[in-house]
Amino acid sequence: MGAYIFYFISGIFLYYTNRNKEVWSVTKYTVKRYLRFFPLVFLYIIVAVLIVIHNNNFSASTFSNSFLYLFLLNSTGLPVMDTSFSVMNFLSSLFWASVIVYSLRRFLEEKYSLFAISLITIITTLFYFNYAFEQIPTNYFQNVYVIFDVFLLKGISGVGFGYLVSYLLFDKFNLSEKRREEVDYKSFSFFLWSLIEIALLLSLCYCTVGFPKISNNEFIFVQILLVVCFLLKKGALSNLFETGLSEKLGRYVFAIYVFHNFIVDALVLFFLKHRLFVEQHILLHTLIYIISSVLIGVIVYHLFEKPFADFLKKKFKI
Repeated sequence: MGAYIFYFISGIFLYYTNRNKEVWSVTKYTVKRYLRFFPLVFLYIIVAVLIVIHNNNFSASTFSNSFLYLFLLNSTGLPVMDTSFSVMNFLSSLFWASVIVYSLRRFLEEKYSLFAISLITIITTLFYFNYAFEQIPTNYFQNVYVIFDVFLLKGISGVGFGYLVSYLLFDKFNLSEKRREEVDYKSFSFFLWSLIEIALLLSLCYCTVGFPKISNNEFIFVQILLVVCFLLKKGALSNLFETGLSEKLGRYVFAIYVFHNFIVDALVLFFLKHRLFVEQHILLHTLIYIISSVLIGVIVYHLFEKPFADFLKKKFKI
């Protein structure tokens, strides 16, 4: 449920790539995007295979599927039936969704590309939320109507939505950087926007920690509202992250998300033996999960992801 916001944010970054940087060919963008994913994909597969071997669950399908995972082909409709690599659904669908939306933008004129992106976003959103959202089995990955992978539908929906929201805010409504920087910190508007941002953030924290009865759709909606507030930069929280904090944290987010499942699984096994501690310290229990995932993400970034990515950039001169 939390992954949708990553698709949405990727759509925002994709919009900025089209708006502020040199125009890349679809081939160059695809290669650059794949090389961005490759270091963590490679490490994730190695760790996952070692865990599978340790648990005596290794099979021929695990070995063959690892090649599909390595080239991010598991969300393209191919029959991958192994759940040992769960995060790979997200990585593969994020990669192909970004490539599809970028291709539409590059191959078509702007007015036609926006129509095509809008159309495909609406269609995939309807497919995903109305057909597949509550019907994903726990033991295998389902294709909708045989060919449409549910994770790819989710990815295109999120990336397309993020791209279109960014277009509406910055092109259609001319929300320029200059206007967003003109913030009166003593105005009632600033105070009101600050309250909205804090309320949305606290709502997400409560939904995460307190486990209230809230639907996936409502959770995603709150996430998107908070991201839009951060794009508008009208309140205290969004301006706080303009100090460079968001850029410093952003470099670790990918590694944190990719490897958080390993950390969660390990801690679950540990806390099963200490249930009394969990019952008495629910907030501390949650903080341990968060801090552990962040620490591992930071370590993976500095010891593996960044050195590997720098090597690939030099090797392929991108």
